[in-house]
Amino acid sequence: MSSESLVTKAKKSLRERMLAMGYIEGRTDSIFSLPLGSDSTIYFMCHPRRRADDVALSPMIAIENATLRALIGEDEPKQFEPRFAHVFLSYTVNHPYTFWDFRSEFEMERVLDDIMDALNSGGIAFARYWAPFERAIELLKLGYEHDLPPGVMVHPTATTREVVERYSKPLH
Repeated sequence: MSSESLVTKAKKSLRERMLAMGYIEGRTDSIFSLPLGSDSTIYFMCHPRRRADDVALSPMIAIENATLRALIGEDEPKQFEPRFAHVFLSYTVNHPYTFWDFRSEFEMERVLDDIMDALNSGGIAFARYWAPFERAIELLKLGYEHDLPPGVMVHPTATTREVVERYSKPLH
């Protein structure tokens, strides 16, 4: 099977798996969301890409908090799926690379199983920990202090620093 065919098959299989887990399909290709309580959302982003003779997947987790977003305003440039932080899924489970790859349909199923396991064991735990408002503020503060957990990137807006200073507690 060609790598282009594998990309198409991987997108279809990934979509089926995410919808079966209760995720909602996003406005853009290969992005899915799941509410975490009344105020937070986890986004799973995974775009299968052809790379030489194989297909690579670099899944990411993004998190959003509605209370925080109301205080800090929109991102510039505006994102399709608003988020205040993201991380490669691999960092949440100590996978040695930021990507998974495969060359056959059999390998694709194994890789997608591994990614779903990583999402369930690491990605969702990461999101549940950092998405609540108080922890979101703490994560943004860590970003300003250049002390983020490995692989985490935050998305401050023009007003984020002021909100962090107003609502943050001293770090231990």
